[in-house]
Amino acid sequence: IQRRRSTPFAISKALSKSKPHSREIILSSSHPDNGLPTGVFGSPNSVFILDERVQLTVGLQTQERHLFLFSDMLIIAKSKSSSSLKLKKQVRLSEVWTGSCLSEVSEKKLSP
Repeated sequence: IQRRRSTPFAISKALSKSKPHSREIILSSSHPDNGLPTGVFGSPNSVFILDERVQLTVGLQTQERHLFLFSDMLIIAKSKSSSSLKLKKQVRLSEVWTGSCLSEVSEKKLSP
């Protein structure tokens, strides 16, 4: 039985540990919208939803990451150059939970 991991846990793990099988993703203008080939990370029926740059803070360390949301997968990547990203983590949406209690799971105090 595999326990579901929280989204903050999966993101924290992706930030703190670089896996030897991490791979570099080359973005290309030949792919529509976000430059990612359709179905490259999820199932062939996977639908691209959102591409967003974010800052993730763990303790005192803040890092920039790119989040790619698909209908079945969240992809976390790090910029290598203006045209390439390094894959840090793939998280299946079926393996995470969401909640409205960010203040309870966040390590950083958020101002109201």
